[in-house]
Amino acid sequence: MLSNYKLEKYYILGNKKIKKSILEPFDELALDFLSDISKQIFNSGKLKRYPDLISFAFWCRNRNLIKKKNLFNKNYIKKNLGIIYHVPPSNVPISLAYSFAFGLLSGNSNIVRVSNPDLENIKELLKIIKIVIRKKIFSEIFKSNLFLSFKRDELISLDISKKVDGRIIWGGDNTIKEFKKMDTKISCRDIYFYDKYSICIIDLKKINFKSSIKKIVEKFYNDTFIIDQNACSSPHLIFWKNYDIKKINNFWNELNHYISLRYKTTKELYLLKYFKLNEILLKSKIIVKRLKLKHLNVYKLKKIDESIVDLRGYSGVFFEYKMNNLNLLNRIYSRKFQTVTYYGIEKKKLVNFIKKNNLNGIDRIVPLGKAIDLDIVWDGLDIVENLTRIIDIT
Repeated sequence: MLSNYKLEKYYILGNKKIKKSILEPFDELALDFLSDISKQIFNSGKLKRYPDLISFAFWCRNRNLIKKKNLFNKNYIKKNLGIIYHVPPSNVPISLAYSFAFGLLSGNSNIVRVSNPDLENIKELLKIIKIVIRKKIFSEIFKSNLFLSFKRDELISLDISKKVDGRIIWGGDNTIKEFKKMDTKISCRDIYFYDKYSICIIDLKKINFKSSIKKIVEKFYNDTFIIDQNACSSPHLIFWKNYDIKKINNFWNELNHYISLRYKTTKELYLLKYFKLNEILLKSKIIVKRLKLKHLNVYKLKKIDESIVDLRGYSGVFFEYKMNNLNLLNRIYSRKFQTVTYYGIEKKKLVNFIKKNNLNGIDRIVPLGKAIDLDIVWDGLDIVENLTRIIDIT
């Protein structure tokens, strides 16, 4: 398929002469393959230090995948599209595992670009996939999947795009624009995941600062620091209901302590954090410095409008605002919004508010601690459904 290039230069694993998959959507072989990967991750004691890998292992357990299969619309005959090209984001490396899994569960062949195969967690994941995909029972999966690594500007990406039947592109707006310019088959189906913005709503009245604050802080940490606030679904702006400055400071101090026990700050992270922060400080006129701790920089907003999507924290930079009621969301939502995490607010109230106000600019509303849990439905799309085609017989 990629005859114009010496694949040895880019090859990681899989079949260099990739073939079109014969698997059906939610094929038992694909479920067994992902389940095997899950078991391998859990059985490797040293991988427990990578929470993103553990989350993926939980997600691709057989029991969870069977639930997804049972939800899959079977009212029509469904087939795969063919070969899918996956370009996961470099700033959220574990996304490549989920993207590959979505392609596999939809029955497709997959070419996966790995932006940095030398990252420790990705290196370990690729080792496991290499072991499992070489098992005789999974020979069909080996034949129809290929993992490559190359720089974003390499011409191989243009060549792949011309020949595949679908693409999943994860990245910033500029990345999406570049891929839209590429020549593809007329029938090629593209799924784009572009820059999004996420927020968190916490009702301070519902927090018991003696018994539950540590658990709440842990959930917030998992939403933000596991991948340095890089995920589109990680919150940058916190809305406080029942505003109480003492309780808020208590929350940030507890979080600062939790970070000091678990988060590894490198010189590179530190420099990038302050580079991004200085960019915001130079441009924005609506923020006021409020709290600086060892691992945290917290800024209060003077007002809010749609420009808040430019206020993006990194590695411990957060913005906050007082929320009297949910109507505040009407003033700020746009198609740039992705995830709203919440604590202390009834799910029913949120559902009713969304229905009543037609907030079609928000893709996900999930409890605190679930922000970065990738799933088949993402950014308002059922990815597996979108990677299949319907044969209508009447």
